[in-house]
Amino acid sequence: MRPKRRISGVALLSVMAIAGITGILAYHIVTMQALTVSHSGLTINQEDALSYAKGIEEYVKEKLTEDFGGETTSGFDSEVEEWASLIPPFEVPEGQVYLQVIDLTSRFNANSLIDPENKVAQHTLQMLCSELGLDVSVAAKLQDWIDPDTNTLPNGGEDWEYALFDTPFRTANQFAADISEVSFFAPLLKEAMIELEQHITVLPTPTLGINLNTVQEPLLTALIPDQANVQFAEKFCEEERSYDNISTATSSFPSLAAVEEYLRVKSDFFELKVTILMGERTRIDTTSTLYRSPADGSVTVYKRDLSRRHNWTTEEETESWL
Repeated sequence: MRPKRRISGVALLSVMAIAGITGILAYHIVTMQALTVSHSGLTINQEDALSYAKGIEEYVKEKLTEDFGGETTSGFDSEVEEWASLIPPFEVPEGQVYLQVIDLTSRFNANSLIDPENKVAQHTLQMLCSELGLDVSVAAKLQDWIDPDTNTLPNGGEDWEYALFDTPFRTANQFAADISEVSFFAPLLKEAMIELEQHITVLPTPTLGINLNTVQEPLLTALIPDQANVQFAEKFCEEERSYDNISTATSSFPSLAAVEEYLRVKSDFFELKVTILMGERTRIDTTSTLYRSPADGSVTVYKRDLSRRHNWTTEEETESWL
């Protein structure tokens, strides 16, 4: 009888072990199924968000083209036009959209430094960095980064200096592709980098052309040779401007005459910032750089960035995402 009891005990333990293993397997199956469902939901939300971002991009392209050649459109670009209006956040199915269109011609084009003889561009950048409270070396290092020569400016930097870094590199000596390249040679605090990006850009052209209708006070102050006209620049930029030609502005404000060749009233480059919030966990930020042909008004997206996170501080709803 004792052997039978021993066998019964072993059988009972075997049944319990099998039941335990079955329970563990069932738990893992249910868990994996839940994770799969959750992952599928996130994937669908992300695909929807990207589709919305692409649709908004196409819509803005259409609006910019209409602004260029429509019968009711003006011959200038300014912040009072429809494309520049600050669009409040709006809802889409299961999500919310934030967007803004920015005139990049309102900023300093750092690629104008490609010409070592462009003294106006060099002086403007130096004064702009001073206006923004940035280190004086940023302007010199940025010029050395872009200009084609190997001559080091005071406070600048060329290959021989960067070769001594822990991770050595060489200067580009060509157009910059993105203003974030500044972080290679002039590491800045986050706040300083944000300030720089709001006033300095890189466009695929050596031309320094600034839209008088959208330019901000720090850049206009830096551009005007006579720094006694600082108060003029501040007052000028406080008002809404809709000049349809430069001569009208320079005749009214002689301070602008000295830099007339660098002023514009029409813009070719724009930046579209979009944030899509879907569900509780999906967020997509896109930054599209658009070029509008001055010949026919056709708009092309020549750069798209999905890595830059936008900070929308106007709505409490976004606080949990920032």
